[in-house]
Amino acid sequence: MTVQCIEKNNSAWPIDPFTRSPVTRRCYHRVKKIYCDAAVQVSHAFVYDVLGRDSDPERDAERTFIRAREKLKWRCIALRADHLLTLTYRQNVADLEESRKHLRLFWKLVKRNIDGFRFVGVAERQERGAVHWHLGLHGFHDVALLRRIWSGVIAVDGYDGNIDIQFFHGKSSERIGSYISKYLFKGFEASLEGERPRYSHYYVTSRGLVFETLTFHAFGYSDGEIAGFCESLLTSEGARVRTRWRMRGGELVQSGGLRSW
Repeated sequence: MTVQCIEKNNSAWPIDPFTRSPVTRRCYHRVKKIYCDAAVQVSHAFVYDVLGRDSDPERDAERTFIRAREKLKWRCIALRADHLLTLTYRQNVADLEESRKHLRLFWKLVKRNIDGFRFVGVAERQERGAVHWHLGLHGFHDVALLRRIWSGVIAVDGYDGNIDIQFFHGKSSERIGSYISKYLFKGFEASLEGERPRYSHYYVTSRGLVFETLTFHAFGYSDGEIAGFCESLLTSEGARVRTRWRMRGGELVQSGGLRSW
């Protein structure tokens, strides 16, 4: 991630006389541009002076979840995910760590048999308590082979199960990212209830699924000027504005943005 600071009229940041460092405790516009292939998203937030505020664990956890949801969606776009693989158990396997062990072994065995196999996925806990996995994939794979590997992995611990394939038409990568994000929210609720260990990940992903992020901290600009700046960032990638949104995120942030899908 790259961060750039811009000032209107080239005005300099004030210098703290004690630390001799720039004073950044000011209101500013934060503009974030995320892009990968043909997909571009630009978001805008007006940020007040939040440095020095007391830490709020629930607020911090919610912001962590929002960042995880955004990264999950963009990794699906980088993967060019076009279908969803679901790994299930017949038994009521409720131990998330045990299921993670099964997933890691499944992934290791699949990579030995399928070159370039990559995925982005999340765990879902059903109402009965059982864990299963939703994985976004790209391209065609041998379904019978995937089923044999998954069945063999969980059979070692005395379980049996199945797999399911679901295809998405149209803009599949974005749709799959949005679709599995709802299971990410269930994982976020679990973390608040203490089920998910601190610092553990909300989702699982293969390496190498990268996207670019460019963030601007803009000082001294009006809302109208920032709106034009956001649109120029989007169109500079050759994208066309398709969606605009505006949200209010409490007393600290007013945000909005535009994207190419």
